[in-house]
Amino acid sequence: MASTECPVLTGPENFQIWHIRILAKLRVEKVADVILAKGKEEDEGADDPDTTVVPYYRESWATRDSKAHGILITHLSDRLSLQVANLPSALEVYNKILEIHQKTNVGVSAFYTFVGMMNLKWDGDISTIQDHIASISAADAKLTAMKKGVDSEWLAFILLQSLPNTTVWETFKTSVLHSMPTDSKLSFSELSNRLTFEAARIQGSTEASESALKAKAAKPSSKPRSDKWWQGAAEEGKGQGSEKG
Repeated sequence: MASTECPVLTGPENFQIWHIRILAKLRVEKVADVILAKGKEEDEGADDPDTTVVPYYRESWATRDSKAHGILITHLSDRLSLQVANLPSALEVYNKILEIHQKTNVGVSAFYTFVGMMNLKWDGDISTIQDHIASISAADAKLTAMKKGVDSEWLAFILLQSLPNTTVWETFKTSVLHSMPTDSKLSFSELSNRLTFEAARIQGSTEASESALKAKAAKPSSKPRSDKWWQGAAEEGKGQGSEKG
């Protein structure tokens, strides 16, 4: 399942998602204003006893800046942390990180994103199929944002090759590819729907089989009497007949 936590920034390959998540985290902690240059004037004016401005923040600018600085540093790799270690304010750290990565060739980020998407593999756990499809879709959205989007048919092929190499899923791949009309293309959305339906069908079939096995195991068995039992009964009958005679 995809994580919603802010990742540690390691380089161009995860800069975009880091940028989105770090801003969200700073907003949650109510310190995003120190890097977005909002509220400093009002905050400083609130310290003046002669002003009538009511402070919007309870913590001082310096306190919030220190907190934001710490959040930024703890979400950077060791290599990047060393590059910004001497910068005293959160805004300076933030701007330096942007400078480093905005100078990076978009092709580098696109390359790592594409490689990551190609390396995605589904383990066959039916409960995670939606998350797996969403991961590929998210990678494509990232590439599209860099104007490097993947064609829908090729995206469908990537999803197909990410399926397990088991008999069930190899059969599914063959079925999908051979059912395509000659003059049409397979789309990612179409394949996603078929894959979700097939996963649900397999899950339903598995659950039905398990229920049948449990019911069979719970049913009391009526074993036929063995030949030895009949022989014993016959011998006993003969013995009783002899006694009467």
